[in-house]
Amino acid sequence: MSNLLNRTIVYLFLIILAFIISLNILFTRGYQSIGLSAPFLFKAATLLLSCLMIASLYYYRRQIVRLIQRVPMNRSAAVLLIFSVCLQFLAVVFLCVHPSWDFGVVVKSARLLAEGGKINHYFEYYPNNLLVVILLALIDRLPVSPIISDLVFNIANITFSQYLIYRITAKLAGKPAGILSLMASVLFFPFIFYAPIVYTDTLSLVFLLIPVSLLMERSGAFRSGFKFIIAASFILALGVLLKGSMIVFVIAFSLTMLISFRRWKKVYVFLPLITLFIIQFIFNFCIYESGVADRQQTEQLKFPVTHWLLMGQNQPHYGKYLESDVLRTKRQLQKYPHKEVTRIQLNELRERISKKGWQGNIRFLIEKNAETWTDGTFYTLNVLKRKPVFPQNFKFLMHHPVDWFVQGYARIQLLVLLTGVFLAGIPYLKRKSVSPFLTFSMASVIGFFLFLIIWETRSRYLVSLTPILIIISVVGYFDSFFNGGQTEDR
Repeated sequence: MSNLLNRTIVYLFLIILAFIISLNILFTRGYQSIGLSAPFLFKAATLLLSCLMIASLYYYRRQIVRLIQRVPMNRSAAVLLIFSVCLQFLAVVFLCVHPSWDFGVVVKSARLLAEGGKINHYFEYYPNNLLVVILLALIDRLPVSPIISDLVFNIANITFSQYLIYRITAKLAGKPAGILSLMASVLFFPFIFYAPIVYTDTLSLVFLLIPVSLLMERSGAFRSGFKFIIAASFILALGVLLKGSMIVFVIAFSLTMLISFRRWKKVYVFLPLITLFIIQFIFNFCIYESGVADRQQTEQLKFPVTHWLLMGQNQPHYGKYLESDVLRTKRQLQKYPHKEVTRIQLNELRERISKKGWQGNIRFLIEKNAETWTDGTFYTLNVLKRKPVFPQNFKFLMHHPVDWFVQGYARIQLLVLLTGVFLAGIPYLKRKSVSPFLTFSMASVIGFFLFLIIWETRSRYLVSLTPILIIISVVGYFDSFFNGGQTEDR
């Protein structure tokens, strides 16, 4: 049974990655994320450069690994992390923004809460953002400016996440692999350009990486001790409260235990979901009893799951955010009981799907997945262009020929990354055993792909998944030249 599940995951993973890479060859949505169109010459040039980069990495991988093995590992990791902080600091200084959209509501509400005030009515509709507000409110109580504390916290969170990527990869394939993954994460487009945006996309990273780091043993095995499972489940549960799409990792974790654990320990598969329900119950009880949120108002006005499913099927924006859907849901919640709104929206959902027809649904899914998976900027430029403190700096990035370099860097990086992820799965077409970490990683990729097909989508929703993509991409390019974590500390 376990072998069958593993084989199914490997085949699904490779089929999905082949589809995503094909989309990236045909489309690029980086320019479209800021309301522009990518010139044909740009598409052709970046595709050619991506192919050259992929071929070079693959052909010279032995020489690259030998070069990395010569450097002092620990000092190199420290230098790279310091360099990452410098890059993020520069992004904050030159590309900082006046908080707006959901990010602005969260940051301003956190400051109000830290000062003992009441939070915005926005959270009656979006209680899923309450944890991030409470987290930032605790940070804002420090004796420094809230703006500085929030930005420093975000930089620290991203940098610590990069360190954990290094540690996990080093456990999986040795310290040279760890250094390569750290280099990739330090230079990773969204990890630089999201530094000025203190929101769940980056704050959720550690809630994936800490549990994986706790669980990981050498060569990708997962610890099966009860205390490790509970600790990982607890942190993942907090991650789901912070960002709903993290539920994919909870399910992937349970599936991995079902496949890799033996005999009675398979009962552990229920622990992540049980822990999530308990943490959700305790959290709701605390926020209602403390007066942070009003139970009656929130229970009536919070957007039902059907809202996100319905918006995920809107034709005008190919399943992305649509203001008219939000306003209609708000009107419905103010007029009808919550259960009735769910029933109404289920009928609307069926109508939207049936109206497109089977050919229309295929075209819709291709476009929706292109919007999700072919934006190498991960929507960073879109959020940075909203109310920039220094508009001239952002305009400089978007002015030709600088825009070609910025967008080209993002597109090439994404194509190289996804190709490495695909290469990581190919050896397991023949191998019978798959390490628990790779099973978890492949299941997570499959889960995000399916989740964002049915849910409202944005390319930035993939940021939570990118640490997994970076780690397995490095393994995909260089796995046969690593020594399974036996490199000495230097």
